[in-house]
Amino acid sequence: MFDIRDTAKDKTRNHLTLPVVLGTTVTRYIVIASAALFILIVSVLYRHEHFTLPMAVAFITSALLLVVATITAPPAANFKFYQVGVDSLLIAQWLLVVVAVKFY
Repeated sequence: MFDIRDTAKDKTRNHLTLPVVLGTTVTRYIVIASAALFILIVSVLYRHEHFTLPMAVAFITSALLLVVATITAPPAANFKFYQVGVDSLLIAQWLLVVVAVKFY
């Protein structure tokens, strides 16, 4: 998501990131597809008893939060969104997994 934020600067600096090469829309689709694949893998592993229910819910919720943040991520630098929202999302994801593992 930080590459989406830095797209304009990366273009002027000639940095080849996914948003620069493929565009922010295609990059968002890649993130969404990756999250969907991750959810599918977690679901299959949960079904075969590799995860407990709290762990599976934490992983899936974490992926869904990432998808929502990716869809709403503005391409221009926005301090509140990226520094507060995205960093808080990372902390929330970590807490979800820690709590899920604790209940294991």
